[in-house]
Amino acid sequence: MRILAALAVIFCILAVYVFFWLGRVFAFWGISFNRKSVRIARAALTVVIAALSCGFLSMPGIVALHMLGTCAALEGIGWLLCKLPVFQTQGALKWVRRICQSGVAGIFIALLIVGYGYYNMNHIVCTEYFVTTEKPMRKGGYRIAVVSDTHFGSIQDKKLLREGIAEISAQRPDFVILAGDIVEEGTSLKELREAFKLLGGIDNQYGVYYVYGNHDRQPYTNSRTFTNEQLERAITENGIEILMNGFVSINDEILLAGRDDGAWGNVRKRPSAAETLAGADTEKFIIMADHQPVEIEENIACGVDLQVSGHTHGGQIWPVGLFTEWAGRYNYGRYKKEGFDLIVSSGYAGWKYPMRTGKHCEFVMVMVGE
Repeated sequence: MRILAALAVIFCILAVYVFFWLGRVFAFWGISFNRKSVRIARAALTVVIAALSCGFLSMPGIVALHMLGTCAALEGIGWLLCKLPVFQTQGALKWVRRICQSGVAGIFIALLIVGYGYYNMNHIVCTEYFVTTEKPMRKGGYRIAVVSDTHFGSIQDKKLLREGIAEISAQRPDFVILAGDIVEEGTSLKELREAFKLLGGIDNQYGVYYVYGNHDRQPYTNSRTFTNEQLERAITENGIEILMNGFVSINDEILLAGRDDGAWGNVRKRPSAAETLAGADTEKFIIMADHQPVEIEENIACGVDLQVSGHTHGGQIWPVGLFTEWAGRYNYGRYKKEGFDLIVSSGYAGWKYPMRTGKHCEFVMVMVGE
């Protein structure tokens, strides 16, 4: 009921803005409201646009929100410009109104933003981080590839992962961390098997390791396309080791730990970081792989040197990432604290929408050494 009430309030707010915005646009283009058909069209468009905008979990809803947001921003800019002395001539005011109040510019800019977002979702970059340590480590250190949030088979062209495997292998990683959400509710059983076959084929020296994300086991649907057993089999049959609240030793110099995702069931039911690292030699460099960038203080207290996470998608749709940062949560990039490093990847793909206007799609290469 609370969600429905909130949506009703949002719909009313949007409808009021859309109604008056359409009035200004119609007036600008000389469309008279004396005709009944025009008034009906205005009311119908108001309902349709406001309703679409409330459906922000759909692509049409996102497009509608971008259109309204861009038009509102341009109207605000136009109002401010008209207050400046330099724009007080009749010709200047005319051009300001044409650009900012006609509706055309706002819609055009919104379409450009959506087009950029689609391009950005289908363009993968390699992001590098260099982490130093005083703990004993071989000369030259280690190169670690981190891949998260491929959401394979959903919103991104599958050829991008197929082509990306060669690029990741060319980076010559010593080992690979798959940081969750490799598959999701929209992934078929065939695509599940393909995803882990591809990722298990990355060239490396010490292995490919995986932690569950909040989507991998398809908890948000009643129409699952694969079982937990099929998921686990697809992972392990391709030589990938699942880190489920435990750790492994890499070349007797690095301890790589992994935790089950905090959103799967109750976060309080999963073993703590201390339980996960029970018996670990804190004299060695410790990496914690956790899909979500959470429980940082607990990891620091347990002697973790580096945590790698995904999940946030770097905000994916601007300005979500800004709100995340303002709320004091970890969104994207590298965070340092008390000799501890947290690296949050924006992910290889994204979720729900085939566009990304916040950050980029990436795989991460972490260089660890003295």
